Amino acid sequence: MTDQLKAHTITRQYKALVKGIMENNRGTIDMPIGRHPKDRIRMAVVKENSKEAVTHFETLKRYAEGYTLMQFRLETGRTHQIRVHMQAIGYPIAGDLLYKGNKKNPFKTEGQCLHAELLGFKHPRTGEYMEFSAPLPEAFQAILDGLKEIE
Repeated sequence: MTDQLKAHTITRQYKALVKGIMENNRGTIDMPIGRHPKDRIRMAVVKENSKEAVTHFETLKRYAEGYTLMQFRLETGRTHQIRVHMQAIGYPIAGDLLYKGNKKNPFKTEGQCLHAELLGFKHPRTGEYMEFSAPLPEAFQAILDGLKEIE
């Protein structure tokens, strides 16, 4: 598994609801991540004492209320990578109090609107590719159901 992580061959796919209307349909965020220089609890896009961090994204739906549903695939796996990258480009995760997605959660649910939906890798002994998926949590799905999609 360690070799697969180093070779970036593990599939890690996430869905998130972000604040703002993302104009790009897909793209790649390639910004190094390290400890925030003033707040040691948080990570940040920084040049010094950082590590490479690459996030690929696809826009799935845009909503009239000013949110975008997005899908992410991680090429690297840094702490809070998606949260840090999206905050850095101006589209923080909805409900993310640590990375300023909101001062308070407007959906009155716990946590940010970020979900690990798929994990895929080769079994370390058999070499067989395995994939595990999880549906959106009910609270996250209820939020999406309450938003009006922009056609």
